Amino acid sequence: IAESGAYPRRPVLPSYLDEDMVRQAEVALTCPETED
Repeated sequence: IAESGAYPRRPVLPSYLDEDMVRQAEVALTCPETED
């Protein structure tokens, strides 16, 4: 979801994910260590 750009369109998030988790994942995906 974080990579797809589907967020914040609704209804996108499954019940086991929350908006904060997706935001954190989006930030993590920009981290050079994560990319490696």
